[in-house]
Amino acid sequence: MAGLCEGGIVPAGSLKAICFINRHSTTTALLKISEDIREAIDRRGITLLTLIDFSRAFDTVEIDILISKLRQMHLSESAVTWMDSYLRDRQQCVYHDNCCSSWRHVRAGVPQGSVLGPLLFTLYINGISSVLEHCQYHLYADDLQAYIHSRPDTVNERLSNLNDDLLSINNSARKFGLNINPDKTQAILLGQQRLLSSINMNTLQPVSLNNKIIPFSATVKNLGTYFDSNMNWNTQIRYICRNVCSIMQSLKRLKKFLPTKLKQILVQTLVMPHFDYCDVLYSDLSAELSQKLPRVHSTPNYLASRFTFLASHHSRNTRSQHNLLLSIPRHHTSLYSSILKERNEAVLERVGEERMMLKLIRKRKRNCMGHWLRRNCLLKDAREGMVNGEEFETEENSEKTEKNNEKTQENSEKTEESNEKTEENNEKTEDNNEKTEENNKKTEKNNEKTEGNNEKTEGNNEKTEENN
Repeated sequence: MAGLCEGGIVPAGSLKAICFINRHSTTTALLKISEDIREAIDRRGITLLTLIDFSRAFDTVEIDILISKLRQMHLSESAVTWMDSYLRDRQQCVYHDNCCSSWRHVRAGVPQGSVLGPLLFTLYINGISSVLEHCQYHLYADDLQAYIHSRPDTVNERLSNLNDDLLSINNSARKFGLNINPDKTQAILLGQQRLLSSINMNTLQPVSLNNKIIPFSATVKNLGTYFDSNMNWNTQIRYICRNVCSIMQSLKRLKKFLPTKLKQILVQTLVMPHFDYCDVLYSDLSAELSQKLPRVHSTPNYLASRFTFLASHHSRNTRSQHNLLLSIPRHHTSLYSSILKERNEAVLERVGEERMMLKLIRKRKRNCMGHWLRRNCLLKDAREGMVNGEEFETEENSEKTEKNNEKTQENSEKTEESNEKTEENNEKTEDNNEKTEENNKKTEKNNEKTEGNNEKTEGNNEKTEENN
């Protein structure tokens, strides 16, 4: 495919419509779309994304149209005739339960499962997106994605532009013999939650394709990856965790019967692709979601070195626990920056108020404990007197105990006051020590300045002596 582009057979400007290029994959396609959506979100815009589905795309390719397209691309006649013989006069049958149907001629389509099949289909469908006037697009094999950016107040106008482009795509697909399935076509609004909530969905113009209304979805599956309306990747992480948990539970039953090397191979082939597929897309996960992924597999020691994700080697700012919340992503809103600006005086006043509240709470706890102890002592003495059957002078004993408790309480209050005074004295001494340190630093600076002045005066004296 790269050779076709370099030779001028495929226009260089249509590279985004070609999927089978060296070093291009679904990851690069999704990365291009997600970055466009993020840029629109940074500009406080909304993206209208439509995922168009073709019905039996590889089986409905008209061979005559494909051969004429190859001739228009200036392929040699020998190559065109060879491709014509490769596509025509093919037969197929159905084999089931030792029974074989009659052979039938294949009059349309490209061979699936072959190397040339996807390439021929890409050349066949490459010109279908030339009819787009308003939308951006990305074509990966038979998956066509058309999207357009808008402001919240111009959503209806941009939706009418999107419907015009969808009508043009439908008409162009019919010319090529392709059928668009509106039942499997999906539409979604992508942007910040605050902007999406400001749009009235009841008055919103619907997306229509082939005289059918396509409802807006909260989540869509795009080339194996789930896109949320807020681009927060909650559905994608849940999907990965669900699949990985089911696989790990299946492998857990065989952990005592398999050798370590075979366990590593199974995890590398069955589990790791779920983590590695398009992981660069959701490198801006929140702390909660980024901690959810390593928690799923519960990595044993012999696999700890293998669980290194591709997204861990990047320069993006993420809110993960790995960097201890020190790398904060940039925010462009003035509200976020004003929240972070808090004066030191207000913080110190709040700390002092909290300290006073803690002291009051401690005093009240001690008073309650003293009252509870006095009550228990009275009850205990009364019970002992009733058991022995003797008449004790409980009133005198209770008065004595109350006096003792009051004395102990007074002593405890005095000790608390003395402790508070000592704490205040300690704080004063700390303040004095800080002041003395500052004075010492100032004196050191003054001494350094005087030394410098002395050196300057000595230098001036030497110069005057030399001049004399």
